[in-house]
Amino acid sequence: MNESDEAREAEARMQGLISAAYTAVWLIRNDEGPVLLEDEEGHRAMPLWPTEASALNMLRGGWSQFQVESIEHQHLMGWLLNLSEDGVDIATYPDRDLNGYIISASELHEMLRGESFDA
Repeated sequence: MNESDEAREAEARMQGLISAAYTAVWLIRNDEGPVLLEDEEGHRAMPLWPTEASALNMLRGGWSQFQVESIEHQHLMGWLLNLSEDGVDIATYPDRDLNGYIISASELHEMLRGESFDA
C-alpha cells in the first residue's frame, strides 16, 4: 500500500469513528483500566473503535486477556476533556498493526461538538 492509499484508509477509519461516536465507541480494557498505546517518544494515545466487532477483532495475542467496553456519546465527551488534560491523544480505529489516525482528545471533542474537520 502506498502513502496515498494509507492516507485514504486512515481518513476513512477516522470518519468511521466520528460517525460512531455520536452514539457510542468501543475501547479495550483490563482490571487496571483502558489500554493506552505509547510510542518511543512517550506520546500516549487511547485507541477507540467504532464497533464492538472491530474492537473484539483486536483481542488476540497480548490483548487476549482484555475485554471490550462501550462508551456512550455523553460519557465520551466528558472523558475526552479529561484525556486532553492528561495529554493523552486518541488513536482512531487502529488496525491489527496498531496503525490509526492520531488526533488530540480536545480536537476530537470539538469535532463531535459540530466543528468542521479538514484532514
